[in-house]
Amino acid sequence: MPPFIDVFLIPIRDNLAAQVMVEAVIFLSGLDILMGAGSAWFISHDYQSAKLRTGLVKKVQNLGIIAACSVLDTVLLVGIDLSSIIPMQIPEGSIVVAAATAFVGMEVSSLVEIYAKGHPEVSDATWYRMLNQGKGGDLDPDDTLDLGRHMGGE
Repeated sequence: MPPFIDVFLIPIRDNLAAQVMVEAVIFLSGLDILMGAGSAWFISHDYQSAKLRTGLVKKVQNLGIIAACSVLDTVLLVGIDLSSIIPMQIPEGSIVVAAATAFVGMEVSSLVEIYAKGHPEVSDATWYRMLNQGKGGDLDPDDTLDLGRHMGGE
């Protein structure tokens, strides 16, 4: 690999946590694609290659963001001193790990959604409907907790 490219892989190459998180993103992205295609083909009978292409583009964009975070980590490691702005040292690879952790969370939530499509006991559960509410899902107000009552309010 050319040295001008290899230098930007230092935060991933030299950090085991970054390696594990990037591998987890790649594995979960592949699993998400396979489960999504299988669910569309076998469960909803609405397989559309355009949706698959859109999903693949999003996965590639996620990997691009991780690559950009690796470049930013390298710039912070090699060239820019932020000690006057940030009172602590940023560990090597921490930006890559943070971005990859966010993508792992997104992939896990996507896998839960796909699983719920084929399993009514999950899609009917209150916890799932509460998670899905932020995406425009419908939630019965009687299923939510009255936090005021449980926190000592009236």
